[in-house]
Amino acid sequence: MDLKEMREQAATLARRAKERIAGYAEGEIPEDVATEVNGLLAQVKDLNEKIAKHGAGDELRRQVNDSYDLHWQGQGSRIREPAGKPADEKFGHFGEFLTAVYGAWKLGRRDRRLQVESVIPEFKKDLEEGTGSAGGFLVPVEFRTDLLTKAGEGAIVRPRATVIPMARRQVDIPAIDYTQHGDKKTAFFGGVRAYWTEESASKTETEPKFRKVQLVAHKLAGYTQVEEELIEDAAITLAPLLTTLFGGAVRWHEDYTFLQGDGVGKPLGVINAPATIVVTRQVGGQFGWIDIVNMVAQLQPGATPVWVMAQSVLPQLYQLQDPNGNYIWVPAHGVAGAASPAPGTLLGYPVIFTEKLPALGVTGDVLLADFFYYLIGDRRALTIAYSTEYLFRYDETAWRFTSRVDGQPWLNAPVTLQEGTTISPFVILGVYR
Repeated sequence: MDLKEMREQAATLARRAKERIAGYAEGEIPEDVATEVNGLLAQVKDLNEKIAKHGAGDELRRQVNDSYDLHWQGQGSRIREPAGKPADEKFGHFGEFLTAVYGAWKLGRRDRRLQVESVIPEFKKDLEEGTGSAGGFLVPVEFRTDLLTKAGEGAIVRPRATVIPMARRQVDIPAIDYTQHGDKKTAFFGGVRAYWTEESASKTETEPKFRKVQLVAHKLAGYTQVEEELIEDAAITLAPLLTTLFGGAVRWHEDYTFLQGDGVGKPLGVINAPATIVVTRQVGGQFGWIDIVNMVAQLQPGATPVWVMAQSVLPQLYQLQDPNGNYIWVPAHGVAGAASPAPGTLLGYPVIFTEKLPALGVTGDVLLADFFYYLIGDRRALTIAYSTEYLFRYDETAWRFTSRVDGQPWLNAPVTLQEGTTISPFVILGVYR
């Protein structure tokens, strides 16, 4: 078997090891699967040793492992010993951190300041939890904050949502069950009811009902391509570039999913949530005054919502008329004409236009929401990894970033008021029927 064949076989075995444990939660890998994976990794190790004996050297062995995000030495793997500055010294800027990641993956020379967790018997954790040999290097805390700030600028949901830091993959949050309504009883207090009684009379007992909201961190991953010359010649200018790219990608995809996610392997978006009320559109393919009134009528009292609309809805607002045919959204009711800027509110609520909602006429093209009632579980475990393999012939490198987050509305159903009206902090416009 020549060197090329050994490399291909090692890569195949490494890939098989990763696929074998895919789908198992942390600490739940069956013993027979763990035994099989150990055997595969032992074969990878044996091939690495043969490659080295054939004169390929450490660099080729590192490339085999790096290509498939593995650095195994049996069950207690470590990547090669780090060098450079003391581990407790901070990186000067984000560009310096990225340069260190580049050196570790490209040259096999790891800076002591790069945080790498030791491999433990939990194979799933090692392959996916953010180690330099598997999921990438942990982004230093000071730069995570910067990236998350970039991710928050211009975002619709995150700045307005209730964000809960997650210390582990799954977090259970107690919540009041708002479905407990009835005659002379409000749903807002979980079914607790008060009674008028006489002195020394027996009191009627009521108990609040609670439910559990479960947040499970899902991985959001992506990559960007950068020419090697930029990395080698201008590390400090790389920092704002990649911070913007990473932050922008996280912001857009988070927002899109918080709005339209189906909850399968990703956050549950407002449009698909069971707590969201869908108001029937009055005229197909249009957004009119009656639609606005009907949506506001089913908004939860006391809410502080915003309108979120697809960009294609904008012309409908300019042509918005009341039942008497008067234009009602243009500045000063048409008095100032086209010289004045468009209003930023509708019925006193801010209006935000976005490409992250369905087009005009499709369910969810207009959303009225108080995002305070949307929960975001932030695992805050950003990792960054580097590879030259995918874009080798183009002399470019790929930077991969991962983020773990979950999100869903706090409520699991609309709230029915004592008098029978159904309300919610999330109201969307449906299709014409």
